[in-house]
Amino acid sequence: MFSTAHNPNKDHEVVPHLNDSISSLSFSPVADFLIAGSWDNYVRCWDIKQSGAMLQSKAIAEQNHAGPVLCCCWSVDGSKVFTGSCDKSAKLWDLNANTFTQVAAHDAPIKTVNWIQAPSYQCLMTGSWDKTVKFWDTRQAQPMMTINMDERVLCN
Repeated sequence: MFSTAHNPNKDHEVVPHLNDSISSLSFSPVADFLIAGSWDNYVRCWDIKQSGAMLQSKAIAEQNHAGPVLCCCWSVDGSKVFTGSCDKSAKLWDLNANTFTQVAAHDAPIKTVNWIQAPSYQCLMTGSWDKTVKFWDTRQAQPMMTINMDERVLCN
């Protein structure tokens, strides 16, 4: 842990340490869980707790892609994590079952994933360096809709 004299911003370092740079962070909408996608091909989950003025982190689980993980997001209920990678795949991590399943694909790295929860439907939106944005029913192998862009998708 850091002392406040040497840590004026009161930073907290999660353990175990990552092996490469972080490309995406997201807190659970329903629990004290933090996920991080990293250039070491992993997405990791930590339980973050506050104890007085100190934060404590406990590594819970991790999954890996075949390439760097560029983006990650949560489902609305906090039970699932979606990831996008340089391996051109998007995956669904069911935290309760600890399964990691491919649910989308592009022709180039996936830069953004967003879970959309609407009153009458739900889907995963992915954006890629292949200049497309796709919408997926995660139970189907083909996208529900594809939007062709003029340039690569670079946003989160």
